Amino acid sequence: MPSAPLVDRRRARYRSIFLSDVHLGSRRAQAELLLDFLRHHRAEFLYLVGDIADDARAQPFPPWPDAHRAVLEALRTMARAGTRVHHVTGNHDPSFGELWGGEAELAIAGEFEHATADGRRLWVLHGERFDGVVQRRRWLGALGDALARALERTCEALEILTRAQVTRLGLVLRQRCKAWLGYTARFERSALSAVRSRSVDGVICGHAHAPASRTIDGLYYGNGGDWVGSATALVEHDDGRIELLAWRSAA
Repeated sequence: MPSAPLVDRRRARYRSIFLSDVHLGSRRAQAELLLDFLRHHRAEFLYLVGDIADDARAQPFPPWPDAHRAVLEALRTMARAGTRVHHVTGNHDPSFGELWGGEAELAIAGEFEHATADGRRLWVLHGERFDGVVQRRRWLGALGDALARALERTCEALEILTRAQVTRLGLVLRQRCKAWLGYTARFERSALSAVRSRSVDGVICGHAHAPASRTIDGLYYGNGGDWVGSATALVEHDDGRIELLAWRSAA
C-alpha cells in the first residue's frame, strides 16, 4: 500500500472528493473516522465510488449504529448545501438510492466521466469489472471475501487477547496478501487497459481497497482505497491536481 500524506486537520475545501468502499452497515466500517473527515472537508463535486453501504436498503437490518447513520446524513447535508453528489453503483450497494431517499439530490449511474479543472477526462466507476476473479467466478470472489473477513476477526481477537497495539492487523495482512499474490497489480493493469480502449485520460475507481494515485504511460490511475482499513480519499485541487490523502484520528 503506498503511503499517503496525512491531512491537515484544519477545514479544507477541494474542487472534488472521491470516496469508495465505506461499507456502512458493516462492523468493519470506520464510520466515526469518516464522519470526522466529512466535518473537515467541503467540495464542489463529491463522488461516492461504490460500496458505500453493504446491501443497502431503505430500512437497514440489523439497525445501523448511530455513527453509520450520521455519515449518511452528513453526505445528504453536503448535497443540500450545494455539493454535486454522484453515486457510482458498486457490487455491494445496488439499492443505495433507496437508502439515500429523495430529500437531497443524488446522481446515480454505473459510471461517470469527470472533467478536471485542467481539462482531463477521467472515467469514474467502482471497478469490479477489473477484478478477474469476480468476473470469472463470482462464488470464488465471495469465498475469498468471507475468508478475508474471518482473518480480520481472528486478528481482532488476537489483538484483544494479547493487548497488542497493532492497528487493524487483519486488514493490513489482507492487503499484503493481495500484493504478494499479484492481485493489486493485475487489477491496475486491467483498469489501464480498459482506459486505453475508451480514449480518456485516466480512471478513478475503488473495489480493490488499494489506495493509489499515479500516472503510468501518460494515463492517470486513481484508487480511493477504503474506509475499513486505509481511511483514504482522492481529492482534486482547484488546478486539477489529484492527491491521495489519509485521515487519522485526532487522539
